[in-house]
Amino acid sequence: MVTELIEGVINRIVNLDPEAVPKLRTLAGKVICLEISGSERRWCLKVTDQGISLAGDEVVADVTLQGSVIAFARLMLGDGLTVFQDQALQIHGDVETGQAFQKIFKEFEVDVEAQLAGYVGDVAAYRLNNGVRQLHEWSNQVRSNMTQNLVETLQEERGVLAPSTRVRRFIDDVDDLRSRAERLEQRVNRLKAETP
Repeated sequence: MVTELIEGVINRIVNLDPEAVPKLRTLAGKVICLEISGSERRWCLKVTDQGISLAGDEVVADVTLQGSVIAFARLMLGDGLTVFQDQALQIHGDVETGQAFQKIFKEFEVDVEAQLAGYVGDVAAYRLNNGVRQLHEWSNQVRSNMTQNLVETLQEERGVLAPSTRVRRFIDDVDDLRSRAERLEQRVNRLKAETP
């Protein structure tokens, strides 16, 4: 009964994006195992034509995803791109299947407005979605401004951080010094080879 409940929740989430189901069908028969940090149990999901079903621990995984509960939640909420980029989730196993699975979750998109419309109506859903979008944009702007102000304070007032132009110049100088040292080493080796 618990297995059916979990399968139902997973399939409901997957069905929130109508385009995810046909994409998942391309992985039919594949087994994807999830290893959650701090948990001794591994969850194995088998992709079928109808959706996703839970498989036992003893199955051989085509792909294994390892990470924290938060990383998996981020993945399910559509944050697939950054969750793999910052390596909060790691993929092991068949590379092609892993990449296909990663792509599905990277492109996973829920039409929040359409989901809300079924409960509160079209107009209210539009207004709620628009309000949430504006709140999200505002919070991103506030975070960006705060980061910029903190960097400016640490650079100009505290002198803790070097300005980015100085850092770039330093990195360029180090690269130039490295290439000069390599050329000098090649020249020395050539002279050693020529000397009897």
